[in-house]
Amino acid sequence: MRKMGTGRQVIAVLTCTVLGASFLVGSTGVALASDAAPQVNDCLKVDDGRFWEPDTLASIVECNTAHNAEVYAVVAYPDDAGAPSTIKDRIWDLFGGECNQGPALAWLGAPQSTQLPLRLYTMPRLPTDAEWEAGARWVACTASRPGSGTSGVATLTQTLPALYASTTVQDWVNCIKGAPASGKWLPWAPCTAKSKWLVVQGVQVKGKVTGNYPKDLQAKADALCAKQSKPFLKKGAKTKPVAGLGPKKDFPQGDPFADCFIAFADWNGKTG
Repeated sequence: MRKMGTGRQVIAVLTCTVLGASFLVGSTGVALASDAAPQVNDCLKVDDGRFWEPDTLASIVECNTAHNAEVYAVVAYPDDAGAPSTIKDRIWDLFGGECNQGPALAWLGAPQSTQLPLRLYTMPRLPTDAEWEAGARWVACTASRPGSGTSGVATLTQTLPALYASTTVQDWVNCIKGAPASGKWLPWAPCTAKSKWLVVQGVQVKGKVTGNYPKDLQAKADALCAKQSKPFLKKGAKTKPVAGLGPKKDFPQGDPFADCFIAFADWNGKTG
């Protein structure tokens, strides 16, 4: 069993996790070469209680045993980026373009036209400073399935691509409990037969956040979400899409973000 260090927009969404510590191999814990890199399809078992911390140790395990993250791509660490400990606040600026949901969907086996936010976290993970100083120049793009527990990620005993192939699209989209509302972020949850509202890709709403927020931008946000939601609605759908504008404190400069919601019963089953 090899050991490797890990660490969290995922940073969300999406949520960013940073890896640390050294790779080890075999039960005797023999260190690999300093430039050894994780490989695509490696399955990781990360300490659930410290899943999102930069220095959390993770084991690369057999994928039919308990694990909570998988490597879907390995990309180069820029030579001019500096040591991992110096770039934690810029993880997504540096690596978000490569460790995004596009390559993750291709690896998962999902259609590339997928536009509904799927229940899949994507996270760049880095070597430790010591590995970097020894020559390691890799970034591991990892995927995790949302779930319960301390970290909010699921523990699996099969690969994510195998799980995707054996389940329905409904198992991968997000719903909310209760009704849409603005001024707060609503937790996403798995969709069930009793779900009322499905989450559609959100929108940026151009406008100033005033003392009358979110009421002053609600109509504009609803109109944007209506346009965003058209590809996912059944013909003749009567329930209008609704926008859920985020908290005022998150948009001090204006131009807030809104999640979009459609009636689950009106969903046409498409993801893009």
